[in-house]
Amino acid sequence: MSAYLNEHEATDSDFLIQLSDTLANKNDIVTIEQRAEEYAQRNGLNLTSSLVQEMLAPRFELKEYFDKKIGGDVYKLFTKVPTVSRER
Repeated sequence: MSAYLNEHEATDSDFLIQLSDTLANKNDIVTIEQRAEEYAQRNGLNLTSSLVQEMLAPRFELKEYFDKKIGGDVYKLFTKVPTVSRER
């Protein structure tokens, strides 16, 4: 698997799949922050732990990438996701 990944460049489709996985749990569409809270709780971690923060950074980068592509906020594409203002 790693050989394949090293030989093939990720596409926007790959990035969209990653973002979709980030914005969903088993029950609903969620924000990145909500998904991080669930992860932290399941694993007995604090949201401010370095592991959780390292996990969040690339997910926010993906969201920002698609925010720019659509010229808006990805969260606004979904009626169930609360709008979250987050300064980065």
